[in-house]
Amino acid sequence: MIIFPAIRGLCLLILQPRALNDDGRNNRSRRSLRHTSTTKAAAAQDGSLRAVSVPSCGTVNDASPHYMMAWRLARRPFTVYGVWIMSTMHSKGIPEVRLTAKHIRYGSFALFIVFVCSLGLWSDSILFPLHKLSPIAASLELPANSTLGFGALLAVSPSTSPRRHGLIQAANVTDIQITFPELPKWTDEDEQNFRAPSGVGDSSLTKGMIFAWLSHLHVLRWFLESGLETALIMEDDMDWDIHLRTLQIPRVAASIRSLFNQTKDPSLYYYGDLNRWDMIYLGHFDRWSWLGTEIGVGVLIPSNLTDHPHRYILDDTMPPRYDMHPEMASVLTALDVPPNTRILHPSKFPFGSWAYAVTRESAARILSDDVASAAAPKWAQMDSLDNALSRACGGGALRCYTVNPEIFHHLEGPKNSLIDYNYDRAEKSEAVINQRLRTGETDHIRCGFASGHFEFGNNTKLLKHFQKEVGRKGRCLKPGRDALE
Repeated sequence: MIIFPAIRGLCLLILQPRALNDDGRNNRSRRSLRHTSTTKAAAAQDGSLRAVSVPSCGTVNDASPHYMMAWRLARRPFTVYGVWIMSTMHSKGIPEVRLTAKHIRYGSFALFIVFVCSLGLWSDSILFPLHKLSPIAASLELPANSTLGFGALLAVSPSTSPRRHGLIQAANVTDIQITFPELPKWTDEDEQNFRAPSGVGDSSLTKGMIFAWLSHLHVLRWFLESGLETALIMEDDMDWDIHLRTLQIPRVAASIRSLFNQTKDPSLYYYGDLNRWDMIYLGHFDRWSWLGTEIGVGVLIPSNLTDHPHRYILDDTMPPRYDMHPEMASVLTALDVPPNTRILHPSKFPFGSWAYAVTRESAARILSDDVASAAAPKWAQMDSLDNALSRACGGGALRCYTVNPEIFHHLEGPKNSLIDYNYDRAEKSEAVINQRLRTGETDHIRCGFASGHFEFGNNTKLLKHFQKEVGRKGRCLKPGRDALE
């Protein structure tokens, strides 16, 4: 029975004329309801808040005959409804409230506005098409969360690695959260236990390659034990662009959802249906061909891409083609990919385990004897974890997709250096050397962290400055490049 007193109170609040004199005339000038917008806080996985634009009730102008005619037609059911409410209250023995026609008219108007607002706020219809964003469009306007939409960003990094410092500095400027699972101190016994099941010798795998392999497997086990659904596994010598969180990842995630025709809420399924993919390579050197073979213009044609599921990812934060690695520039040209565009496609030859996304199912499969365990089949000559993963992708054991050009790239040169452009010069073509010298950037990164220009040490004031100007606004604060990019 409490509902009727509540309704009566609501009616008294809504129907009571607030600016009427005793003679019933309104002394205040008519005011149009101005269009406003509100914001809702959408909680990210890490607890941060993201502002999402929400349309308000729209504009009603008293001077417009069209609006007035629509209002006169629409208010009739609300007028009847208001009278019905009050008559029902009277029949229930609730004390009579003296209402005039103006009470009902104003109350009906209020109910009409509430009704229209409810459509704008909760309906997925096209009531306000200019103000509503589709799920994919909305994601393009908002930065990813601090784990880039994954359950976690997991770095494969021993505690003594000198490369951690640079990774942590870059992560702070771009405001992303990286977890460093503790790695065991691998021993000669671990090495022999890894070699024994498959019988591989020193010519196939060096000690360092085995320890790196074991470290990746350890991090994958950590991920499975964590209970998380997805993770991005990255090595600790990664470089990335200052637009990683704000623009690049949201665009990549939207393309992945589009490729798999996702209809579910992107806030819950940021990378689409997890049953549709096993690995997504975000850091790699998938050159579309075996290493050492010819590739690009004269080898590939556009149908090599278009005959397979793929998506184009418009991205004006990537470097121009003349500043890319010559092989990648040639591949994109041969495939007729437009400028300022990445491609998402089934992996071809995904060498490099620099940064790759996994699900729980795919992580377990990688750890199995079919893919990358100690007992898994191995090459007799120069095998590695990334080769094992590439074999699994090519053989169908894993459903793998690649973003090209990559958005994570390893730092060139020996560890604990920035970029030593003279390092392994004998293995690099003159064109590659010149490209890196000219740009001063890591391959396929337009404004990254390898140069050290965004180092802040322990200076929290400088860090906050870099977070605001570089990480959020996208300003490449390097000599001669102090501009919004």
